[in-house]
Amino acid sequence: MPSHPGEDPASWHPKCKNFEIFDWKKWEEKNVSIPFTYDPPQRYSYYQDWTSGFLFWWHRSCYLQPLGCMFHGSCCATKPQVGKLTDPSNKVLKELLRPNPDSTKVPKSLRNSLFWTQNNNAPETLLSFNRYAWRSQSETTGRVIGVGTLGEDFTSDATTIGAVFSYITATRNINVQQSPDGKWFLLTTFADPQNTQEECKFIFIYVVQEGDVFRTREGDLIEHVEPGDIMRLTWNTSDPWDTSELTYAYFPRRVAILDDNTEEFILNSPHYDALIEKATAEPGKCIETCCYCCMFCSSGPERWDFQVNHISNLQQYAQSRTPPSGEVIERF
Repeated sequence: MPSHPGEDPASWHPKCKNFEIFDWKKWEEKNVSIPFTYDPPQRYSYYQDWTSGFLFWWHRSCYLQPLGCMFHGSCCATKPQVGKLTDPSNKVLKELLRPNPDSTKVPKSLRNSLFWTQNNNAPETLLSFNRYAWRSQSETTGRVIGVGTLGEDFTSDATTIGAVFSYITATRNINVQQSPDGKWFLLTTFADPQNTQEECKFIFIYVVQEGDVFRTREGDLIEHVEPGDIMRLTWNTSDPWDTSELTYAYFPRRVAILDDNTEEFILNSPHYDALIEKATAEPGKCIETCCYCCMFCSSGPERWDFQVNHISNLQQYAQSRTPPSGEVIERF
């Protein structure tokens, strides 16, 4: 198996034409607005036309499922391991959340945590940053502090579209920059760090601060959002400075943690309980959806609500390789 991407100096300094070491002082001066009224924009922009009436996009989709099953555990699968979220042994969760050789280098808001991508309509559910390669922040100038891949420790639905999605993400490396005040992460994804013609894609993570209060579009308080929790925010994926329109947002919820001292695996309620509830919820719309094949009579937001409230119990994944230690990568 190829080495961890963190062992490649190019992954820390990709040559993609729009990659940059982020100017966090300039970002702070922008005074970017945090969406304290939480109303995921993907709810209104996804699945609006008639073609999405077919439930091929559903987290539990049966479309071409024999084809999807062919890849489970096969030699050509990018995510060969398959398991249920409801497995009493918590095998999937434990195999995704393993200790980092030097966990002190992992930023506290990401360290020893397994996240559920709640309200994410893509065919992916759980992820951990713990097995990225991490190094210390620069005291004088910004730099990349973490390198990993979207293909490992990031589950996909065990459906045909989930298998396709896993092939797409398997080629995506990712590096992480952090603001000096710890409030922001910039995640930059790319396929080939040596390709000068490739455009990187950009995603932000905001770290919830003391005093932050988030409410729904109806004005209700969103429960269980604490300082140190994280929020995924996307504006323009090709230009990190363009924050004119928020296009994607959700709270990654901690469903399991490793104790910092003992590395004991601990389920984190109430988020773990909510995960299992969504994975086992009965839609009760068999006749209305033609045995879960179509939703032609529903609006885009109704389809989105249906999808994110009924996630797939069966997940496919690939475990990460052992990351290099901080001492090895500090000089890159």
